[in-house]
Amino acid sequence: MYEGLSLFYDILTQDVNYRAIARFVTSRVKRSRAYRDYLARGECPILLDCGCGTGRLIAELRGEYECIGLDASEEMLDAARSGVPGDDVLWICQDMSKMDLYGSVTAVVSVTDSVNHLISDRQLSAFFARAHNFLDPGGLLIFDVLTEERFAGGTQEYFADLEELSCFWSGRFVPATGVCTYDISCFRPVEPGSDQYIRTDDRVREKVRSEARLTELLRAAGFRRIKVFKGGNGGAPGGRTGAGRLYFVCEKE
Repeated sequence: MYEGLSLFYDILTQDVNYRAIARFVTSRVKRSRAYRDYLARGECPILLDCGCGTGRLIAELRGEYECIGLDASEEMLDAARSGVPGDDVLWICQDMSKMDLYGSVTAVVSVTDSVNHLISDRQLSAFFARAHNFLDPGGLLIFDVLTEERFAGGTQEYFADLEELSCFWSGRFVPATGVCTYDISCFRPVEPGSDQYIRTDDRVREKVRSEARLTELLRAAGFRRIKVFKGGNGGAPGGRTGAGRLYFVCEKE
């Protein structure tokens, strides 16, 4: 997943407002008991970004926290290391449903529909359980999900012709399973001005679940205080109704 797309991911997600997402995350984390406990001990709070991709959210948050970026794609992590230079971020290549850390963290964050990539309830339950396990008492799990509203039209097709590349993106949603399968083909010139192109192909699947089902799985993992917010433009919370995205903020007691 994303082996070829990692080269173009930032170009294709230019509309995602990571700064707004970072503000939302920070506003929630700073209210948490775990955050206050870290400050009382004179320690820097630790934030884990699961499905961190190319590290753009961590780039916004690294001044506030000791950051850990976790992703299942080594290619994405290579792009993150290049885009977020320095040795103050720990990058880990792991499946988020099987993550294993050396210690606990103040907050676990997973945005830009990374949770939708966990197709089976077993995978998702494992992620929620591990997030709960590695959170400090009073720590937060913050994640977003796409809802079925986003896929109401069934088959979705996109074409982007940019200076750096051209991209064809086709999505097929099956309501009976709640799964959308994307086939993504990108073409970039071998060198600027060349009429020869390198083609990369990726297939990505996402599963949508109801708010009630997600809440049920969160409670089974041990979370009791769960708040849900509607997503807005560019992935930023608090936007207009009908954006097809929800944000969950879940506290470990």
